[in-house]
Amino acid sequence: MSLPEDPLGRRELLVRWALEAGFHRAGVAELEPSGREAEYRDWLARGGNAGMRYLERRLDERFDPRRLLRGRARTALCVALHYFPPRSRGGERRERRDPQRSDSERDETMAPNPLWRGVARYAQGEDYHRVMERRLWPLAERIVEAFPGSAAHVYVDTGPVLERELAARAGLGVPAKNTMLLHRQGSWFLLGEVLLSLEVAPSEPLAVDLCGSCTRCLDACPTGAFPEPFVLDARRCISYWTIEERGQVPPDLAGQFGEWVFGCDVCQEVCPWNHRLVEVDEPELELPAERAALDLVSLATIGRRDYVESLQHSALKRPKQIGLQRNALIALGNAGVDLASREAASEGEAGGAPGFGRREVDALTAALRSSEPLLRQTASDSLRRIVVAASGRAAEREAVARPLRAGLNDLLAEGELPPDLGEIVAGWLRAPGA
Repeated sequence: MSLPEDPLGRRELLVRWALEAGFHRAGVAELEPSGREAEYRDWLARGGNAGMRYLERRLDERFDPRRLLRGRARTALCVALHYFPPRSRGGERRERRDPQRSDSERDETMAPNPLWRGVARYAQGEDYHRVMERRLWPLAERIVEAFPGSAAHVYVDTGPVLERELAARAGLGVPAKNTMLLHRQGSWFLLGEVLLSLEVAPSEPLAVDLCGSCTRCLDACPTGAFPEPFVLDARRCISYWTIEERGQVPPDLAGQFGEWVFGCDVCQEVCPWNHRLVEVDEPELELPAERAALDLVSLATIGRRDYVESLQHSALKRPKQIGLQRNALIALGNAGVDLASREAASEGEAGGAPGFGRREVDALTAALRSSEPLLRQTASDSLRRIVVAASGRAAEREAVARPLRAGLNDLLAEGELPPDLGEIVAGWLRAPGA
């Protein structure tokens, strides 16, 4: 097969090869100095990257990707892989959550149990890095073999690459107010790049404003992580805290996480462009049946062996075992607070209510005895928040109070509660009607 020698012909060929490799969309960006350097440096100076110090490294290459490939990089072949909606185990596509509904009304068909409703959709299946790279590296090799003397390197959310800026130049979308890349087909897609030393004609960027006056994503953020449109403050972002941060989460902030255990999809769920679902079939990115039974309690109490085996090749390993357990303890605390705060709490068979009962209380109290200080403190904070919420509700608190009394009475009597928590629990148990 004769290969095109002109840049335009090369672009058409590379885009076709990218689609053949299994990507849904592809485009080409010419490498040039970033137009966001001043904005990016200001963001770093204001601490917007929180503890992600790796974003401060290799800035010369981030701002001028032509320095990559030992100074030979000239072109980026950018690809997009859509990952939503997933399929149910029965083979039919699950209904999408109505973004106008409250968290307590989230569609139960979205996931088999509350844990998976709190895991960002991109992370429910196999690690997306592996999925993308399995397609990108053969694509890169195909290009290098076809064009002798050329060089290539693959990036998937790694390395000194401002990939959303490159993808926008390649016509894969436009920046959205929630800092995601947005296309008329929505924002449920992953990005990857093959950097090349080839001269290839660039694709046409999208010359359109898809956000307009809409501010749904900014308004819906549970923690107020968007100080202004197109700017994310990671210090307030649920995704940062549940994935990147390894330390203690401030209790007031943790109370705003809701059921999120890994990442957060709220700003995408409310976007009007995401109401138009793209039909995709990517089973590698779907929740595997052998992992679906994992719930909040089993994650909070997971042992090392089960952690390694059940989350093999999963992006959920990013925060490490202790980080995931911390996140599950926070979500358990929020479930208890949510129940105590409802206007009408329906009791379940186990002396509690769906989503929170004696089993959940036992997981929290077990963490109080953990050898890990982070887990002990997180469990204590969660229990404290639940007790405070239950104390403030006369009519509805019994659904929470019953499993709490059963789980905390003995610990209090034996002096096994942290002093500050023990004082709050003792006061609550002495209160009339407790």
